[in-house]
Amino acid sequence: MLNKLEYQSILLSLIIVVGVFLRLYHLYDMPFMHDEFSALFRTRFETFDEVLKIGVQIGDTHPAGIQVFLWWYVQLVGENELWLKLPFVLMGSLSIPLMYKVGKLWFNQNVGLITAAYIATIQYTLTYSVIIRPYISGLFLGLLMVYFWTLLIKGKQTFWVYLGYVSFSALCAYNHHFSLLFVAVVGFTGLFMLKGKQLLGYVLAGLLVFILYLPHLSIFFYQLGQGGLDGWLSKPSPLFPLNYIKYIFHFSIESYCLALVVFGVGALYKWKEKWGVFYKISWLWFLTPLSVGLLYSIYVNPVIQYSMLIFTVPYFFFLAFGWFPQKISSKVIGALVIAVLLVNSVTLIKNRQHYRVLYQTRHLQFLKDIESLSERNQSTVLIANHPRINQFYKDKYQWSFSFVNYLQGVSSNIGLDQVQEMVGNSKTPYFVYGGVAYAAPEIVQMIKEYYPYCIEKKDYYASNLYVFSKEKNEDDLMPYFELKNNFKASQKGWNNVDLLYDAKGGLLKKEKEWGPQIAFNLDAALKHRNDVLDIKVTYSHLEEKALYLVTALKYKDSVINYSVVSSADFIKSSDKKTIYKTIELSGVHLPTKNVEVTTYLWNKDKGDFWLQEYQVQLRQGNPIQYSLYEPILDDYE
Repeated sequence: MLNKLEYQSILLSLIIVVGVFLRLYHLYDMPFMHDEFSALFRTRFETFDEVLKIGVQIGDTHPAGIQVFLWWYVQLVGENELWLKLPFVLMGSLSIPLMYKVGKLWFNQNVGLITAAYIATIQYTLTYSVIIRPYISGLFLGLLMVYFWTLLIKGKQTFWVYLGYVSFSALCAYNHHFSLLFVAVVGFTGLFMLKGKQLLGYVLAGLLVFILYLPHLSIFFYQLGQGGLDGWLSKPSPLFPLNYIKYIFHFSIESYCLALVVFGVGALYKWKEKWGVFYKISWLWFLTPLSVGLLYSIYVNPVIQYSMLIFTVPYFFFLAFGWFPQKISSKVIGALVIAVLLVNSVTLIKNRQHYRVLYQTRHLQFLKDIESLSERNQSTVLIANHPRINQFYKDKYQWSFSFVNYLQGVSSNIGLDQVQEMVGNSKTPYFVYGGVAYAAPEIVQMIKEYYPYCIEKKDYYASNLYVFSKEKNEDDLMPYFELKNNFKASQKGWNNVDLLYDAKGGLLKKEKEWGPQIAFNLDAALKHRNDVLDIKVTYSHLEEKALYLVTALKYKDSVINYSVVSSADFIKSSDKKTIYKTIELSGVHLPTKNVEVTTYLWNKDKGDFWLQEYQVQLRQGNPIQYSLYEPILDDYE
């Protein structure tokens, strides 16, 4: 019969095997994500100085550690996805036994086993274990730092323990700014736990960590002066902490219930006992980076993302399961560990569709599907993606099909007005469009002006593929809600319509600053939270002046989305001009109820305009647009 130590070893081995398997499964099919391409392209420098100056200080918002490692490693293995991901998979896998070690040191071996089972199987740690960015490395290095820190605190102050603490603290500092913050929090905590000679040695160790970081200070202050990711990230909603915890547990009822059961079993044994020092430390270590990230994002610049909080997720699990007692039946702990492994694995694959969503990333999958389209040779192909990424895959797979690149802000690509002209001049029977999520969403409306039938639509994480046809066919983008004003006469429900009507349409005179307005309740019309709002205004003008389309989404007295679009952003087609506005609701923090959409025209430049049509539509969007980090709703296909 197995003794308790052997039983614990078998459970830990099972946890590690499951965790490694989930990380290695189909790893050879895992393409690069956008941030990985950014890191990869910033390794294409000849000298170390160029990497630091251009690849890190100017071209990135992170410390130099991982970028320098990648620069060296790419020279060794090339730009192969599998080989580049393997070190990160290794760090993610080694984080599992490290979690056990720290949990055992802080509480007991049962806490270590349960928390290691979570680190092994949650989508959070699995995702970042296969991404070549400084996240899983920060978790791994942070656990190593805390392991040696704990030995110091417990009185084992040998040279090798000090060396481990100083080395991994310095590596954390070079890894990510939030793992640097974590180093500071850990170091600060130790000041209150040691006395006398032990405290002196600890302070000297902290000073050595700072000295090791000194070469990086100039880069740190330069990046700090650049602010955050304003424009890419929006300010976090008040529900961010709750959504973060729900994400950790796979947005799954089964996972919530299991976590409550494990928590409850521990609480039954320890609810009358005082919190130990490591339980109190878990509060500090988990909440400090979360609070700093939220406050900085709200009052300075938006930076907070789930990725940068991964360094302290172990201490969330210690808060949840640090109660768990040491003296408990081996069968109970075995059953709970196996339950965690099973429930997390099932919800990972079934509920979160992890391998389907993550492995069909926005840059590669629609290129693969374009290559296989039967209509490809009779199509004009437009790809809204970074040209260097397209070229990377074109070279890798030896694709020969031709396409046009579009992406705002990339000088080598065509602009939005050129897209509109290209679509209008296209003579092919089909038009294929593959676009990443951050491309101008108005492109779909522009294409439908000339190719009115979408005969195929494919949804991927953060991207889409559309095949449009000129010939009458079924339309996958047929709107399910529509408000339209053709300005032949006054229409009910439209405000500010003091217009003159005749065969040319409705005349908005220069004396009128505000044009037609329509408002409706979004909740009553919307079918899916990730659907798309399309607005289009067609008009002709008597003089070359711009007309502005204003759209606002309001919740009670708060404006949650606001935009002003100028007609100058679009080209004129014959004697008519069209203003387009598309809002992908997946990118808007929508409350659950009582959202009102208001859209109207602003005659800011005081011109005379003949209005022909004002159209508002809702259509099916991408139900898995941001599903890697958000819930996947029931109608996911």
